[in-house]
Amino acid sequence: MKIYLVRNLETLSNAYNFLNKKDSDELLREKEILSVTGENHARELSKYSLFKNVDSIYSSNYISTLSTAKYIAKENNIKINVSFNFNDRRLGATDDVDMDLFDYKTYHNFDYKLRLGESINDIKKRASLELKNILKQDYTKVVIVSHEVVLISLLLNWCELGYNCDNDIILTYKDKVVCDTNINPGDVYELYFDGTTLKSLEKINNL
Repeated sequence: MKIYLVRNLETLSNAYNFLNKKDSDELLREKEILSVTGENHARELSKYSLFKNVDSIYSSNYISTLSTAKYIAKENNIKINVSFNFNDRRLGATDDVDMDLFDYKTYHNFDYKLRLGESINDIKKRASLELKNILKQDYTKVVIVSHEVVLISLLLNWCELGYNCDNDIILTYKDKVVCDTNINPGDVYELYFDGTTLKSLEKINNL
């Protein structure tokens, strides 16, 4: 089975003005729409040959991932399977939190989390469980559209962890760098499984 991991496309930041500020952070992240550039990129992405003859497509319940997935689903005349296990990280109580320090701690201690939030290991557990369920199905080609931290959490199952000179995360698979600091909007990873055993993993470039 081939599985393609896709990060959601570029979103339209600061597009909302919530009157109830208490709910703004989580709601904004869930409801944030794609920018015009993101929509166009998603449409173009669906036309590539690697997304032809897709058996099944999975997405988190965020608008940004659903909007990215909808074009691939349309091209293949299939419905999108919405899984909360592929949702973005639940941040928790972010009041008065230095988000740069939060990001640093996140990728240097995979058990680190804020009150009511999730750690990398929490995300890895739920996303990996969903992936195992997918591998049990009789599929040939599957697309999973999710978020940067979720994709990194999944890749940690097979990749070697390191850090660059800026102390940002580096992931390598068979001595080849597949993630250096970030997974950018629209980045695609191809994973080939024989049963539940990963045989190859590569980042697809120039899409």
